[in-house]
Amino acid sequence: MVWYSAGRIDNQGYTIEVRIPFKSIRYRHKEPVQMGIIFERNLSRYSQSGTFPPLDPDRGLDFLTTTRPLIFRDIKHYTLLEVLPAVTYGQNSLAEEGELVRQKAEPAVGLTAKYGLTSQLIMDATINPDFSQVESDAGQVDFNLRYALYYPEKRPFFLEGREKFTLAATETGTPLEAAVHTRNIIDPFLGFKLIGKVAPRDTLAALYAMDELAPEAGTEYAHFSIVRYKHALRDDSFIGGLWTGRFEGSGYNAVGGLDGHFRLSPSSYLAFHALYSGTRVSGEVDRTGGQALGVQFSYQTRDRVFQASLHDLGKDFQTETGYLTRNGLTRLKVGYMPMFYPKSKLFLRLDLLFHSINIRDKFSGLYETYESFDLRLNLPRSTVLMAGARYQTEVFLDQRFGRSGLRLVASSQFTKSLQVTARYNYGLKIRYLASPYQGRGSDALFGLTYLPAEKIRFGLSLTYSDFYRSSDGLKEYEYTILRSENTYQFNRYLFFRAIFEYNSFRRQLMTDLLASFTYIPGTVVHIGYGSLYEKLEWNEETGTYDPAERFLETRRSFFFKVSYLWRL
Repeated sequence: MVWYSAGRIDNQGYTIEVRIPFKSIRYRHKEPVQMGIIFERNLSRYSQSGTFPPLDPDRGLDFLTTTRPLIFRDIKHYTLLEVLPAVTYGQNSLAEEGELVRQKAEPAVGLTAKYGLTSQLIMDATINPDFSQVESDAGQVDFNLRYALYYPEKRPFFLEGREKFTLAATETGTPLEAAVHTRNIIDPFLGFKLIGKVAPRDTLAALYAMDELAPEAGTEYAHFSIVRYKHALRDDSFIGGLWTGRFEGSGYNAVGGLDGHFRLSPSSYLAFHALYSGTRVSGEVDRTGGQALGVQFSYQTRDRVFQASLHDLGKDFQTETGYLTRNGLTRLKVGYMPMFYPKSKLFLRLDLLFHSINIRDKFSGLYETYESFDLRLNLPRSTVLMAGARYQTEVFLDQRFGRSGLRLVASSQFTKSLQVTARYNYGLKIRYLASPYQGRGSDALFGLTYLPAEKIRFGLSLTYSDFYRSSDGLKEYEYTILRSENTYQFNRYLFFRAIFEYNSFRRQLMTDLLASFTYIPGTVVHIGYGSLYEKLEWNEETGTYDPAERFLETRRSFFFKVSYLWRL
């Protein structure tokens, strides 16, 4: 979005003025035009937040139904047209026989455009986009995993309007966390996106992408097609449909179905989804299919939260456009959190968290359980202290293992310029192998953000995990990731960013440097440099890389990108 703002300090505190062009807003082509707005103010170091209009305590954190109406008349309607050409030059070098060798470099030209079919229905298109300016993903422990890691979307073309593809009755932790996860589109060559309203109560969101594949894939492109439709009912209620597909050669994966969200009262809602998938592997004749069903009830006020959900996934349910952690199960979850507000300057709020999850694994017929209790204290300066315990079992390859443990969480805005977060878990673990076995270990995360000046931001994080075999107590692995993100905002247009990450398990050091000049969103100049160092050395006698104690630079990259936004 393109918008403008200015602020000043005055005798009443401060005043902020924001100017948003109508070209940046989607609204009905009808007189008068009615919109809704809500302001939120958060002072983290004082543990204070507020909204205007104020939230109704009986509704909980329900922003969408608490907005203040704005009515505009005689708006000049327009046909939105944006053209964003971009030119990128990149130079890569890879290690060959211990020496960096430059690869062939060619400038790349990309084009992104936005066209308003109406003032509410917008078409986006891109060809040969380059996302070099997107920062590298923060490292995660990628060893001893049962399912693939989740990486959030950061690419601008896919970010806008992504909330339109959200499926009802899904959330973090459910087996089907997202029916649409655009990070599955890895290297798009061509993309189209259509998002907006086709009628006062009807919203359409569609996406097509042609994804370039690696040469060994056997086919040049994979084709992604996604269509989402929602019909609005009263308040934030809706009924909708979703269809997704990924096609590669003669193989495909398609998912389709219905979902809905119904406001039962100011404090409660009921949501559901019912999907069916069909999958065929390229080169094969047989087709598999399975269902994904979900129902969720939620009740939330200022004083308590209650949620219950039931999910059922078939053994052959698959999605290559979404994020699925596990299939072939029936899962019942119940959670309850009463919140208490003692009359104390130290204890601002006390939360008691109860969770119960019971799962039937359809492959083995065995049952899993998860019972947890946590105590959370909310203190001044946005300080949160939490301690909890869980009794948990997990079924893997027709065997049931223990996963019980303890956890501690702490975070605080110590000063205006210093924020710290820490998490620690200790308990039983599973070694996910063809012949799995029981273990135990720790998982920890520490994060620090420091702003020594208004224009400087330092970030530091430490991720740690280990595993000890239960049979003999032997430590099998230890995994540590140390990451530093540092930004200097020279002025309102220019910033410099430096990211350094060391992975002790992979014995790798990564650097990611960027200088970025942004006149307005879209009109930008990026200069980036990255490198990868590994603890290796080239062995001339064997013609292989051997482990070493010194770092060897195995990859280097440089890029320059310029783009310009024409808005007509």
